[in-house]
Amino acid sequence: MEDSSLGFERLHLREINLEGLGISLFLLSAPAIEVYCLATGSVILNFGSRGLRGLYIYGIAAPLVGYLLLKGHDRARFSLYVFLSIDAIRAIRIFSPAALILDLSLIGYMQTPRMRNVYPKLEREKVIMRMKSKRERIRGFVHGRIEKNAEIEVNED
Repeated sequence: MEDSSLGFERLHLREINLEGLGISLFLLSAPAIEVYCLATGSVILNFGSRGLRGLYIYGIAAPLVGYLLLKGHDRARFSLYVFLSIDAIRAIRIFSPAALILDLSLIGYMQTPRMRNVYPKLEREKVIMRMKSKRERIRGFVHGRIEKNAEIEVNED
């Protein structure tokens, strides 16, 4: 049975991408690290900085990117670049050189040929085809729904 809460199928052990396992585990553990830092008042890398933004970034975005990497999803590489870019900007803003170095190192690591093979870049044509098919499914659902409502109204008269 599929888990449709995020539109992803369940993760099976045989489908785990081992190349990005370290990065994935770090990102998946980010919510726990953020909560620990907030509870103890400590700051580790960018974790534990004041405000609720950290909870959004490390509580929602980081685990999602970690899951995409673990799964080897088409958008994993792009998602990681976006996440690391935001994290690097936060590191500059709160003056955390260690976090900035880590973010830039991970971006550099994702540029290596090995990681480019594991997580290929997004192909524009595939994305456009996926968007078109999704749009057609939505149109079919909406039009089918409208037709059912029209039949009900006709039957009531």
